[in-house]
Amino acid sequence: MLICKKILFPFTDVVCTPSCFELDLGYKGIKFNGYMELAYLHPKYFIDKSNFAEHLNFNKSGKNFLLRFVSWEASHDWGKKGLDLATKLQLVEGLSKFGRVLDFF
Repeated sequence: MLICKKILFPFTDVVCTPSCFELDLGYKGIKFNGYMELAYLHPKYFIDKSNFAEHLNFNKSGKNFLLRFVSWEASHDWGKKGLDLATKLQLVEGLSKFGRVLDFF
């Protein structure tokens, strides 16, 4: 974030962040109650796909597990880590004993 402050802040009047964002951005920082991702739900961008389960071929008579794994390479992930590949594979293998596993890497 220090790089962003040095490069971007001189060209901004305000930086809006969710209230859960821990870094104090000083007088340019405005916090709001919500999450940036909620903007994607605006009708201009979000299309309701009510047939989501059908599209993914969910097992209607059994259990389904939907896993989403991320790369942890985004700027807001710096200094954080997630599950390693071996743990992810163990998780998928373990859950597959109880139902269908859908994963998104």
